[in-house]
Amino acid sequence: MRGKKLSVGVRVALTIFALTVFVTTVCATGEKGLPSFNPDGDGISSYASLVFDAAGNLYGTTQYGGAYNYGSVFEVIPKAGGGWKEKLLHSFNGKDGYQTFAGVIFDTAGNLYGTTISEGAHGGGTAFELIPKAGGGWREKVPNTG
Repeated sequence: MRGKKLSVGVRVALTIFALTVFVTTVCATGEKGLPSFNPDGDGISSYASLVFDAAGNLYGTTQYGGAYNYGSVFEVIPKAGGGWKEKLLHSFNGKDGYQTFAGVIFDTAGNLYGTTISEGAHGGGTAFELIPKAGGGWREKVPNTG
């Protein structure tokens, strides 16, 4: 007996259905969803995608906000029992850059890297590195900060 092949249209429809069920399930279970940003503190206007670390924490950037309103780098940590907690890792101050439109990436040592589009030593943005400190926190390294 010969097996029947599904037509391309049926396969596409099934794929769309499966993705819809997946997205709906993720959204429905996320009633204790990710935190929203506070314009007076952590940051606003996050345009870039997030990146996971090995522990399941998410990292990202904001275009504005932070301590100086020049943008920020943040971490979102899953809470035991559900929900998420946001942690501000770095606030840009202009000398180290302003406005991030891209996310961050990790290297194998756990350092975060990213870019800003403006300010810095020459006014054209910066490439930055955030290095985890022993005992917690992060140290920023920006070449040529002037």
